This record gives sequence, structure tokens and C-alpha cells, in this order.
Amino acid sequence: MENKLTNHNHVGKLEELEESKSVLLIQLDAATQREENLREEARNLERSMALLQHELKEASRKAEVELDSKKIMETNMQDLKRKLEEEQNKRTRELSNNHQTNEKISSLEKQVINL
Repeated sequence: MENKLTNHNHVGKLEELEESKSVLLIQLDAATQREENLREEARNLERSMALLQHELKEASRKAEVELDSKKIMETNMQDLKRKLEEEQNKRTRELSNNHQTNEKISSLEKQVINL
């Protein structure tokens, strides 16, 4: 009888171990699936980060090119303003000289007439 009890205990322990094994295998499968999902998510995030870094680099390059173009245009605009101002000053001087010349001519004509 004791042999039957021991044998029954062994069978019970074996069934308990088999059940424990099944639970552990299910848990292992779930953990493996979670790990696989996390690895996939990490790969996707790395790809996204690489793409964003590339886009940032390209945007920075474009901004730098635009800034350089703006500086060149501002320099050109300052040069044109300076040239315009020089031309306006030159014209003002020429008009003043013309006026003075006309007055001198007029004065000389009056002197000739008075002679």
C-alpha cells in the first residue's frame, strides 16, 4: 500500500512538474514575443532617428545656403545704395555747377551788353 502511495505521490509530482513546465513555456513564449516586439520597435525608432537626423542635416544646410544668399543680397543692396547716393551727389554737384556757370554766363553777357 505504501508503494502505491509513493507511486501516486510521484505521479502527482510529475503532473505538477508537467503543469509547471507548460506554464513556464507559455511565459517564455510570451517573454520571447515581447522581446521580439521591443527589438522591432527599437529598429523602427533607430530608422526614424536616422531619417530625422538626415532631415535636420539637410534643413541646416539649406538654412545656411539661404543665410549666405541673404548676406550676399544685403551686401549687393548696400553697394547699390552707395552707388545711387554717389550718383545723386554727383548730379547735385553738376546741377550746382551748371547753375553757377549759367549765372556767370548771364553776368558776362550783361557786362558785354553794358560795354
